[in-house]
Formats: sequence, structure tokens, C-alpha cells
Amino acid sequence: MRRQAFQRGFKLIELLVVMAILILLAGIVWVMTRSSREAAARSQCMQNLRQIAIATYQYMIDYQTIYDSPFSLMDYLKDRQGASAEKIFICPRDRLQVPIREAASSYYWSVPTEEPPQTLLREHPNKVLLTCEHHLGLPLLRRGDWAGYDYDSTPSWPFLIVLRVNGSVETIHSCQVRQVRRRVGNMTVLSPIYPGEEGYEQATERYDLYHWCR
Repeated sequence: MRRQAFQRGFKLIELLVVMAILILLAGIVWVMTRSSREAAARSQCMQNLRQIAIATYQYMIDYQTIYDSPFSLMDYLKDRQGASAEKIFICPRDRLQVPIREAASSYYWSVPTEEPPQTLLREHPNKVLLTCEHHLGLPLLRRGDWAGYDYDSTPSWPFLIVLRVNGSVETIHSCQVRQVRRRVGNMTVLSPIYPGEEGYEQATERYDLYHWCR
């Protein structure tokens, strides 16, 4: 009887060891799968911005101006490519898409200088036209019909993906963003300025939105 009891106890220990190994392996697989999904999402985001860059050049050639909002560019592409054109304006990590937030694009549009496209390309090629903040990996906050990112949390991937006027797509660490004071009509506003843009070296104020950079 003692021998049988010992054998039953030994089998239980074996079962616990096997379960622990399986749980460990499942955790490793989950982390690897999540990392692969994140990398794929970032790659798709950058590809979307490259396609938007091509569409931007086509728009400027046709109209000799730059669009006044992403809505204009989307309508322009719909007339030529149909409804399928909308997908390049949606970031694969955008969790604030319509109907939570009515917007033409997942990417934040920076209004460029009011200059002809040729002058804009020649004198301000590094100006950031579109920015993607969705890959910061911040959790969501919801209040009724409103939803937004919790900027008090720490980002899991603290980088921005940006499209410049010259068509280049880059990743920029969020802590490299600074802010400048600009006059808009009778108001003075603070707006972000990115590495490589004109006036970046002279801008010394940190961008207040990213608390983890303070």
C-alpha cells in the first residue's frame, strides 16, 4: 500500500511539472505572436502613409495646390479608385475609429504653409504632413460616447510614425517632439514641431502632451 501511495504522489508531481511547462510555453508563444502582430501593424501603417504620399503628389499635380484637409484627398481618391481607397486612411492600430470619433483619417494632419506646392517641396521638404500616434500603445479611456487615449499611462512603444512633405516615412521617438508658439489670427497657439523641420533647433519647449518625456 505504501508503494502504491508513493507512485500516485509521484505522478501528481509530474502532472504539475508538465502543466507549468505548458503554461510557460503558452506565455512565450503569446508574447511572440503579439510582437509579430505589432510589427505587422507598424509595417502596414508605414505602407499606408507611403500610398498617401503618392496620392498627395497626384493631387498636387492635378490641382496645383495641396488639399485643405484629409477629406479632400479621400474624395479625390474615391473618384478614381472607388470606396476601396478609404482603407489607406485607417491605421491598423486605430481603436478610435468611427463612430466613436468622426474623422476622415486615422492620421493627424498638419496644415502646411500657404505656398504653392513647388515652393513647399523646395523650401519645406521636411515638414511633417501626417502623424500617427496610435502605436504609442496607450490604453483607452471611455466616458459615454467619448473615447480617447490615456496619456497619463506609459506607452508600450513610444514612437510616432510621420509622413513628410518630401514623401519620406519615418519613426520618431515621442520625446524628440518639441513645441513652438504660432500666431493664428488673433490667437497664439502651441503646436508640435518635429526633428528635421525648420525651426526645430531653436524650439526649446518640450511637448506637454507626453508626460513620460518630462
